[in-house]
Amino acid sequence: MKKRTLPKLSQEQFEKLPDEVRAYISALEEYLAWMEKKINRNSRNTSLPPSSDLISPPKKERKIKKGTKGGQPGHQGHNRPLKKPDRIIPHFPQMCHHCGSFFHGHEEQVGSPVIYQHEELVEKPTEVIQDEYYRCRCGNCQKPVLAEIKPEATECLGPKLKSLGVYLNGECHLSLKKVSRLFQEGFQINVSPATLVKTRMQACEGLQFATKEIHIEVKAAPFKNMDETTWKVSGNREYLWGISTDKATFFGILPTRGMIGAKSLLGDEIEGIVTTDRYGAYNFLPKQQHAFCWSHLERKFQSFFEAQEKQKVFGERGIASINSLFHLWHVWSTGELSDKEYTEQMLTLRQRFGKLLNFGISSRDPEIGRFSQDLKKNWESLFLFSKYHIDPTNNAIERGLRPGVIWRKICMGSRSDEGIIYVGRFLSVTETCKKQSTSMLAALNKVFVCQSHGIVTPPISVLSKIQ
Repeated sequence: MKKRTLPKLSQEQFEKLPDEVRAYISALEEYLAWMEKKINRNSRNTSLPPSSDLISPPKKERKIKKGTKGGQPGHQGHNRPLKKPDRIIPHFPQMCHHCGSFFHGHEEQVGSPVIYQHEELVEKPTEVIQDEYYRCRCGNCQKPVLAEIKPEATECLGPKLKSLGVYLNGECHLSLKKVSRLFQEGFQINVSPATLVKTRMQACEGLQFATKEIHIEVKAAPFKNMDETTWKVSGNREYLWGISTDKATFFGILPTRGMIGAKSLLGDEIEGIVTTDRYGAYNFLPKQQHAFCWSHLERKFQSFFEAQEKQKVFGERGIASINSLFHLWHVWSTGELSDKEYTEQMLTLRQRFGKLLNFGISSRDPEIGRFSQDLKKNWESLFLFSKYHIDPTNNAIERGLRPGVIWRKICMGSRSDEGIIYVGRFLSVTETCKKQSTSMLAALNKVFVCQSHGIVTPPISVLSKIQ
């Protein structure tokens, strides 16, 4: 039976019922409201991921822009630059399109040729390097002496192929068997998955210095975002933590989601402003250094809006206030508002939001009251972003965690301590290279080149120019 078809009792009829019946009806109504709220939980009104939605929530209506798809008139085009060719194939006309005459090959050329370039794999894209070490007899003691064998000679793959294998496995999420098959079918190189595992561990050792450098950078940064997500280790639940700044992103897998995990990554002395959600593990942060994410608050107000009638008004007002705040932030960030106008309008929004929280505290609904009281207690954290003109959301680290989430879904987590370390270091260096506009392949190649010369942990920097 649907709820809207239930008969409603008037207050007089309800008062005439026996006390036991009234208590039973009240308990059923509370249980029904709790069950409806639990069923209606989705990615729009909670922090749950979209993949956990049993029923897809309704999508927001998007404004359809008029016009054709693709580049619009006045759009600046992007052309592919010409490269130095390895091979030139000349083409001459065979027949005149005007009179139908045939060309014989000795006609006069007019103007410059029209050039098109394409790139192709060569038949054998790799070269086999054979090192031959000879023995020579000593002229003094007459004993044979073998030439000194270089460390790279014992490896079956060169630095560039090692870098490509690790990149395909870590960044492209190909399994080691698929990487092995690609090497065999595409490059005619027979390499086993076990060899690729060894190569991956070599890369993990080589990225140790770069990862420490990234960790030091994010801890000392004036503004940073922090968040965590689940990660499976041999079927057990652990957590992938991430700290993101403008220059770098650091990741680490820890067995706990609690306060001790956040403290171990941020250090004993907290530096700068840390933007997070309202999860309790971050309550140790000083209020003058802890900024709240307004996107998470919007989802909470959305849950109130989709709940009972008595919570709907509070949720609707909260969503309207947050939409105004985001609009003001975007207008200021595009340069349409001056800093003074931004501060004045933000002050008005603060006053309006404060009145909403006072309304929630005085509400008879216990959930709204607790929520409003908690926000009032952390008032400084709510508007810390406007003081320092930083992003009011935690989207930077949530976007940074996305590659890790995709990796977890494809590879089902890790199965060893070495795998945990590898994931943290590879994700840290990869995401930092993206922010630095540097090549991850170049960094890996430098690592393997150094290791081939006996430097197991090379001092490779990814925060500036690769050393």
